[in-house]
Order: sequence, then C-alpha cells, then structure tokens
Amino acid sequence: MRIAFNPTNNNMYAVNINLQTVYVISTAPQPPVDTNPPDTTITSVVDGNNIALTKNGDSTASTEITFTFVGEDNVAVRGFECRLDSSNDGDFKPCTTPATYKNLNRGDHTFEVRALDTSGNRDPSPARFSWKILTPAEGIQEIIDTITGMNIPNSIKKDLIHPLQQALKILKDNNPDNDKIACSNLDLFLQKVNANLVEADKKITKQHDEVLIDQTNIIKNILGCPSLSPPDSENQEMEVEEEGKDKIPSTFTMDQPSILHIRGFLPLPA
Repeated sequence: MRIAFNPTNNNMYAVNINLQTVYVISTAPQPPVDTNPPDTTITSVVDGNNIALTKNGDSTASTEITFTFVGEDNVAVRGFECRLDSSNDGDFKPCTTPATYKNLNRGDHTFEVRALDTSGNRDPSPARFSWKILTPAEGIQEIIDTITGMNIPNSIKKDLIHPLQQALKILKDNNPDNDKIACSNLDLFLQKVNANLVEADKKITKQHDEVLIDQTNIIKNILGCPSLSPPDSENQEMEVEEEGKDKIPSTFTMDQPSILHIRGFLPLPA
C-alpha cells in the first residue's frame, strides 16, 4: 500500500499495487458555491439632444436615447444583458454601458438591463426605465403646459401660447403635407420668448428661456423647419402664416420692436 498526493486538486490517495486499486482517502475542502445574484442600477438616461430624462415615465421628442448603468456583486460582475420593448427573456442580449438606441418609433418604450456575475448568476429584477417619444403635436402641448405652469403674468402666457396653438391646429389637421406650415408659428413663438427675456423687467428668466427654446428647436428639427434667420435689412417685415379666421397679424413691422428684439436681430431701445 502506498500513499500518493495530487497537487492539482490537493487530494490524498491510497494505492494498492497488488490489487491495482486506488482509493481517495482525503479531499481538499471546496469553496462554497456563489448563489448570490448581482444588482443592477441605471445611473443616467439622456436623449439625442443631450437632455436628461430624470424620472421614470418622462417624455422626449428625440428618437435617440442613451442609458448608463452599473452592477454590484459580492464576487464580481462579468457583464450586462439588455432588452428593449419586450417581455421575452430570450430577448435579453449582451450589452455594454453606455447603451444607445437610435431611430426609435414614436410612442411608449421600456428599457431593461441586468448584470451577470462571474458565477453565472443574473439579476432576477432587472433595472427598468420607461419613457415616451412624443409626436410634434404632443411636444407642443408639453410646451404649452410648461408655460401655463410658469410664474409669469397671464398676459405674457397668453401671448406666448397663441402661436403654439396655431401650430397645434395645423399639426392636428390630419394632413401631414401641411405640417411645415407650423414652422412660422414656432419661429414667432421663439421671437416672443426672446423678446420677453431681453425686456428690462425680464418677464421670462434665462432658465425658462433655454428650456422653451430647446424644446421648440427639437420640434422644429422633427418637422424639418429651416433655421430661423434675421429679417432682411432692406425689408423690415417678417411674414407670419395665417390660418382660417384666427387673428394673427400677417406682418410684423418696426412698429412692433418687442417681437424682433431677439439675440442680435435688433438693438434694445435706450
């Protein structure tokens, strides 16, 4: 009888040469099996216009979205699996952070991500984020709602909302061929926003100004509107679309300077 030691697995063996048999007489202790799953957290959500979506259920007009996420585990995280707009477990695919999705359809979406650890355990409750991609009409309605909630005089609210309502009517006329007509109303709205910002009493704060302008420019990009350019110095009138019987002036002249006091277009009165 001989005793043998295997350094590969740290086992001890008894070898009977005459009987040509081998017995395991001791085994090395095995480490405990890791059954603890990792945990996953979505740390940021940013749309294609670099605007953060801060809470679950937020909305954006952008068709692009980027998620950043992390995983924690008692041993180590090996990777991640992501799923978009599905309840099928087989639709979880390997992914890395950040994960970006482009050219998404307008409507509701749900993103899920789960961490995978080095023991093969998966997060049983994936991190989830739901959001909505707005149509241009829905985006304009959100701007109207934003203005309604602002702490500014009602007369200013009414003045700002009017061109948005005109644009909304055009976008809801069930004729997509007319949608670009709304561009002039959106331009007029931007001019009014800036005019109220630069006036001496600053009826709109700089923060509100940036929010309203960013939201409007996103909608303009969706509609394919041309960039707003300064009025021709030789023709100091700016044409604005009229619709139906709504009382919108067909032109704005130098007799209405507050409309044109947007950044750099006209100097402020002394």
